Amino acid sequence: MRVPKGQWHLLRIGAEARQGAGKAGWSGPKERTCDGRNPASNSKRNSKDATMAHDSPTSRFLTQLRADGRSPHTIRQYARHLSLLGRWWGREHPGDDIAAIGHQGLASFLASDDALLRADGEPKKAASMNALRTSLRGFFDYLHRSGALVSNPARVVRMARTSSSAPQPLKPAENERLRAALATATTKAERRDQALFTFLLTTGARLSSALALQVGDLDLNAHEARLRELKGGGALTVYLDMAVVWMLKHELGSRRDGHVFGSSTGSRLTARHAQRRFELWRDRAGLPKRYSPHSLRHTFATLLYERTGDILVVKEALGHRAITSTMVYAKAGPARVRAAVLG
Repeated sequence: MRVPKGQWHLLRIGAEARQGAGKAGWSGPKERTCDGRNPASNSKRNSKDATMAHDSPTSRFLTQLRADGRSPHTIRQYARHLSLLGRWWGREHPGDDIAAIGHQGLASFLASDDALLRADGEPKKAASMNALRTSLRGFFDYLHRSGALVSNPARVVRMARTSSSAPQPLKPAENERLRAALATATTKAERRDQALFTFLLTTGARLSSALALQVGDLDLNAHEARLRELKGGGALTVYLDMAVVWMLKHELGSRRDGHVFGSSTGSRLTARHAQRRFELWRDRAGLPKRYSPHSLRHTFATLLYERTGDILVVKEALGHRAITSTMVYAKAGPARVRAAVLG
């Protein structure tokens, strides 16, 4: 595969992916060049590379994603996937120019444990692997179209066939058990958890959107919150019931700025910490371990559809761009079918 001279030695996938995604708030793995060298091992090269880093293909690609209006979540995912590729190439082909990767090299990477396994050693789901394939296709397509590559090594990468998995909302009794467990909150951290998870359960917001919420995004008198960090970009107004308004007022106290759901130091609560806190409450409520904070979004959408029977209302409430994303909730339960058939 031919490549314009002087381009690929700048493609520091592990380091540049992290640097290019820095504005999106992603903290990646240790810095590593595409040929597997540790950049700290050569201070002179390190200084030179730092000057050139902002114009590397990876950095330009992540900048292009921001220019295209891609969400911080999407940019972090691209950066994470490019780091996986960079670490694998540096280990398997030390000293080799990654320009030689070719379509067979990409296939080897996608068939490797680096790509197929999660950090805990468990196999990734087919949907997660398709997300990785999408990142590689987008990256190499950009390099080809921008002239950094003469041909696109990802041109033969195809998506795996997957069956759409049905969302798993909490059952009514489980919903009540979780609410009852949250109602026992006594400490400041527990009351924050109660407000956060009740907010997710009654608005359908994604965890990332809720954690990005600023005090200024709330209008408690109007029972509204403005979500400004969405998966696909943009903003969304969600509506707050009286119970959530009451919890938020107690959570905020006299605060007039900062993150609504902050840590003990006042900084933004991380998604991983929030997930661990949810697991604590999930276990207290005796719920199955399959549930995660995202299950609360599924629960909200399922209940809203059952209550209204209007899939368009659910679409708008969730902030979906395409109705196809919302159709997974359009299920008619046995009681509804019976009533419709028997009158």
